[in-house]
Amino acid sequence: MSRTFSRLVPDLPVALLGAAFAAFLIVGSQQAAAAAEFVIKVAIFPTDEIHHEFGRKYEQRLEEVTDGRIDVQLFPGHQLGGVAEMVDGVQVGTIEISMLPPGFFKGVDPRYQVTDVPGLFDDIAHISRALSCPHFRDHFMRMTEDKGMIGVAIFDYGPTAYASLEPIRTLADFKGRKIRVLATDVERAVISEFGGTGIPMDMANVIPALQRGQLDGIRSTIVVLAALKFFDVTKYVTLVEDTHIPDMAMMSKKFFDSLPADLQKAVMDVGAELERYMEDVVIRYDRRAANLWRSKGGEVIRLSTADRDEFMKRTAPISDEIMGGDAELAPMYNRLKECARITRLTDHERKKGSGL
Repeated sequence: MSRTFSRLVPDLPVALLGAAFAAFLIVGSQQAAAAAEFVIKVAIFPTDEIHHEFGRKYEQRLEEVTDGRIDVQLFPGHQLGGVAEMVDGVQVGTIEISMLPPGFFKGVDPRYQVTDVPGLFDDIAHISRALSCPHFRDHFMRMTEDKGMIGVAIFDYGPTAYASLEPIRTLADFKGRKIRVLATDVERAVISEFGGTGIPMDMANVIPALQRGQLDGIRSTIVVLAALKFFDVTKYVTLVEDTHIPDMAMMSKKFFDSLPADLQKAVMDVGAELERYMEDVVIRYDRRAANLWRSKGGEVIRLSTADRDEFMKRTAPISDEIMGGDAELAPMYNRLKECARITRLTDHERKKGSGL
């Protein structure tokens, strides 16, 4: 308890002093919010994971660099609505920032799905470099300003994993499996390439579908799968890492335009600053999720090097065909592909970076 506060009210009993101090903190927090010139409500899909970690750091840094002129308030766990409400809220200006993978904004602009590309990135560090590449980032973050949204930050959420009722140890094990995917042509084509069937389904329905045998598995990241306790239903998770799923802090353009120029610069600068910071966060959460999965009695599987190389080789052309062959998607897809090429480390650079 604050000594300063204790000196202000020295004669109160301890119990009353504690209650008074709690009220003092609440009033202080309300006064701080009232003193701010602007409030940013950040809608966060889950709780206590990578989105939330970014939100906490963004709150800390932005309030710091603006000297409290902006009050950042976090709303994790669907407090401001589901995915549809988070997208609509940003677009119309009732939510200042929504934290979601870019693909969830494809209803506003189909080009947001170009980041859901298989076979392109070597690891978390590689996609982090590619997403920050100005040749891609400068265009991707601002491509829907005329539709009410502007990107503040983009970073990798983690590589794909497949949780399944029966183990997937080889490429042959995908054959005949019904795997939950997002509703994209690319994801369905990836599963089809190895003899399975990709089934789009709302996440809320996946566990019941697994329990009823309507699904054999789900494609996501191990961080999401562990956070949602899929280990209670699917003992096995296979880390294929064929695709990396980015995350995006999307800001209401209406709110952005209401800010003076110095605060516009601050919200963008802090977002860009935290992108590389999040690289280590993602690596940490990815490892923690794998350890949690094992601690709950599950098995974490990796494909052999030969099988993973074959998986990457066979899925890379899928994006070229679906995205590169689409006149609307191709320009942005090619920008990302070029950034992946120029930010890829050589074998020598990777060995040098790892100290080998």
